Amino acid sequence: FQKFCGDVMIEYSDLKIQCDTIMLDEYKDNIIGWGNVSFFNDTLNCSSDSIKIYQNDNNIMFYQNSKINTDNIAINGNQIQYNFEQEIINYWSGGNVISNNNNISSDELTYHIQDNQFIFSRNIRLLNEDFTIKTEHMTNKDSLINFLGSTRINYENILIECQKGNLTNSQNMEIFDGLTIKSDTIIIQANYLKRNEKINYFQDNISIAINNNTYIYGDRLIQENDI
Repeated sequence: FQKFCGDVMIEYSDLKIQCDTIMLDEYKDNIIGWGNVSFFNDTLNCSSDSIKIYQNDNNIMFYQNSKINTDNIAINGNQIQYNFEQEIINYWSGGNVISNNNNISSDELTYHIQDNQFIFSRNIRLLNEDFTIKTEHMTNKDSLINFLGSTRINYENILIECQKGNLTNSQNMEIFDGLTIKSDTIIIQANYLKRNEKINYFQDNISIAINNNTYIYGDRLIQENDI
């Protein structure tokens, strides 16, 4: 092994890595760096406590307090992998992504940089100023977010439960399959909901429970404010 200490800079492929200490083996198959690590190229800007480069696999591992920035996106985690040949970022020990006013945390993530597509898995929680979404599987491409599996959405004093839906531009929402909405006063069930900032539009097999003695059934429902 060779060990370099001080303000160390290494150029690797199109990457530049700066840290306090770098150690590499005889064949430069494995390169380890730690201490104030910063890493950057034309698209990424990263910081971490330590990294390890696996040259044969075209992978870089970031360990502990790692943060990767690209465009207006920040990815945080304690075990992040970057494949610089395929341009894919993964984490599988928990982390979060901040973009478009959304903070999405999950156990696992796969991010395809070229397609700008995120795939979240397990214990997913999306948080923004208006609501919280907890679900099992989520994808995010540009301004469109799709969620699938047992899902709970909280906003104001309302709980939405469903199995499938999507969110556009952090405001417009469509929900399908197993839809139930609960508030302090009513329970609404339907096959479909389209929601924007002002109006909820329900469709197909609508059931509204106002109290134990009053129910409303129909195929179309528009809910605007308290009307």
